[in-house]
Amino acid sequence: EWKDKRVVIDFEGIMYVGDVYLNGKRIGGTDYGYVGFEIDVTNLLQYDAPNILAVKADTRKPNNSRWYTGGGLFRHVNVVVTDPKLYLMRHPFYITTPNVSTEEAEVCVQVEVACHDRHPVMAELVIVNGEGKEVVRKVQEFKRRQSTYEYRFDTLKLIRPQLWDCEHPHLYTAEVVLYRPDGTVADRVTERFGVRKLEFSPEYGMKLNGEKVILKGI
Repeated sequence: EWKDKRVVIDFEGIMYVGDVYLNGKRIGGTDYGYVGFEIDVTNLLQYDAPNILAVKADTRKPNNSRWYTGGGLFRHVNVVVTDPKLYLMRHPFYITTPNVSTEEAEVCVQVEVACHDRHPVMAELVIVNGEGKEVVRKVQEFKRRQSTYEYRFDTLKLIRPQLWDCEHPHLYTAEVVLYRPDGTVADRVTERFGVRKLEFSPEYGMKLNGEKVILKGI
């Protein structure tokens, strides 16, 4: 069922030097354990035989100044299957809340999309609160730019938002769905975010949602 689709292996973390092999052939790797990476294996998979994915993790590099108590795969490995011509990139979201009050908050959502066809990009944005209740739904069509481009939705408004603070770390969830020209779903990704206003000034120090915050030493 993966034929004619895009298949990516996403590594969130290999400590320290990592090499990845598929069916005995090296297909990628990393030289830094704290940065994730992905490998497109769409044209490397065997569909008529088993596939063997092997990972070598090595912390023996000479003069290594990084000390870490463990090694190997210390974060998740994900298999991502998407439409081959229309999909969301790795870490696609850029979410900001430029104007925030207890009565209303503005939310700006930008997503990085790959579109290898010439048709417009049709996307739907849904925001739900921490209780799972939908608070915003918006469908927007974007004129297709480059094959990979960051598209920004029109600014959204949340009425009486639940603000994030240290005592009440409320999080919203944003979901973006990409649609093919025939209306079927090509890809979808979700991201959690908090609505808050953070300010620094010489006079007041730090303020969170308009309230002064006292920073205590640890």
